[in-house]
Amino acid sequence: MIRLEKKITLACVFILCFTGCLNIKKNDITSPGLNINKKTFDADAYSSIIIGGGIGGLTSAIYLAQAGYNPILIEGPLPGGNLTGSYSVKNWPGEINITGKKLAEKIKTQIIENGVKVLQQEVIKVDFTTWPYEIQSKDSANKITKLKTLSCIIAIGAKPNYLKIPGEKEYWGQGVSNCSTCDGHFFKNKNVAIIGGGESAILEASYLSNIAKEVLIFVRKNHLKTNSKLKDEVLSKNNVKIFYNTKVKKIEGNGEQIIKILVYDYKTKTEKYMKIDGIFLAIGLTPNSLFLKGQLNLDPNGYIKLTNNQETSQRGIFAIGDVVNPKFKQAIISAGEGAVAAIQTTEFLEEVGFNSQKYQVKKEDNRLEMKVANKNTKHKELIILKNKKHLDEILKNTKQPIVIDFYSEYCEPCKYMAPIFEKLAKDLYEKATFIKIDVMNHSNLAHQYRIQGIPSFILLDSNGIEVKRIIGITEYTNLEQAIYEINEKQ
Repeated sequence: MIRLEKKITLACVFILCFTGCLNIKKNDITSPGLNINKKTFDADAYSSIIIGGGIGGLTSAIYLAQAGYNPILIEGPLPGGNLTGSYSVKNWPGEINITGKKLAEKIKTQIIENGVKVLQQEVIKVDFTTWPYEIQSKDSANKITKLKTLSCIIAIGAKPNYLKIPGEKEYWGQGVSNCSTCDGHFFKNKNVAIIGGGESAILEASYLSNIAKEVLIFVRKNHLKTNSKLKDEVLSKNNVKIFYNTKVKKIEGNGEQIIKILVYDYKTKTEKYMKIDGIFLAIGLTPNSLFLKGQLNLDPNGYIKLTNNQETSQRGIFAIGDVVNPKFKQAIISAGEGAVAAIQTTEFLEEVGFNSQKYQVKKEDNRLEMKVANKNTKHKELIILKNKKHLDEILKNTKQPIVIDFYSEYCEPCKYMAPIFEKLAKDLYEKATFIKIDVMNHSNLAHQYRIQGIPSFILLDSNGIEVKRIIGITEYTNLEQAIYEINEKQ
């Protein structure tokens, strides 16, 4: 009996010690290093910073703003997130059919109405080892900004995967793309291929089937990874064909555009060439978490590991959307996670003693120059082309190199590059003439300059001869260097 009592006593002691240790770990957050009431508050620290301007990040911003906090939202290179590439969203509550771009813009308008400040920059580095946490970002001119924050919501999403086959890099923007809404109109009445077997491949096919002469879908497996109603609609179209158990091994062209692809059939173990004018990739995503390595716990594939709901391995740091969810990549799920993360953020701030009224950042805070990108701002140094005759006059009269930005209002990468191009025009107007051409309004000029992907930057010498072409998102310094090089050769 005495032995039994000793065992019970020892067991109780063990349980008390164990739970006590757990409580110590849990309550580390209220230690002097984290409790605002026990330290001098750093007035330069924001209550919360949201990294990423997709649907999830926008939702977090709404919740935090309405809770009385003043979050900063850093948009990143793709305002609105990957959803902006979808021309048709039919499963968003309250919307029968809406484009992803329109949906993101509506939510962004809502956060601005709630007083959220939006920073048009990209986060390049974080320091979550000390508190308040530090976040470094850069703008279009590579100017570095350092911000301090008490909490952070990471909504950086994921980027499209690539085939990594011969010809892909060489013909990127010249027939190879991962955005049908950006580049699909260049392939009207032409033959295009879609590579991928998921929902995104079906969405691409749905859009392109209304433009292209023929749409070929290449799937490596023997089935599609989607059971949506849209799948049946797409596959029933006369100009859509699907090839299962097939992979694309090589892309070939004439140096300016794609001509054919080499495909391999797993069943017959044979290869053959197929004539194709354009290729659209829909082969999954990789989380944008490289800069978080060593700061947060990541899984082997780079997805952020979560502990309690949206909380990461670091207290006060939360993550949502495609950067944490490798399976359910849906905007509505990101929005829900964004709401959860925002609520958890408010709980964390209350736990450490933060008082949103006492430490509220004034709305007239001028520490950062924050702009919201809506429509392109016209500078006197920047020419918005009217028609072909207008371009002919510029080519005839200018004695400078010419830089042309082929873009579209529907293209999110174009939207990201717009302020960069505008700054170049403002800074280097003595070195070159800067022109913007909307490919939707000037398809004849897009065809003349062999544009098959946007944004495309065509650099001409003073004689109007093309000397360089830069396709896709690029940095200010790359375009700046190219302009200086052309001037040196004049």
